Amino acid sequence: MEAFGQGLDTVVAVLQREGRQLPRFEDTGLFFIVTVYKMMPTVE
Repeated sequence: MEAFGQGLDTVVAVLQREGRQLPRFEDTGLFFIVTVYKMMPTVE
C-alpha cells in the first residue's frame, strides 16, 4: 500500500512551480481520490 502515495510530492511540486491550482486529496475510508484541475483558457 505504501507505493500508492509515491510521486504525489512531485506532482504537487510541479503544479506549484507552474503556478497551477493545487490538487485536492480526499480519503473516503474506502478510496483515496486526487482531483487535478485543468487550466482555464486565458482571454486576451
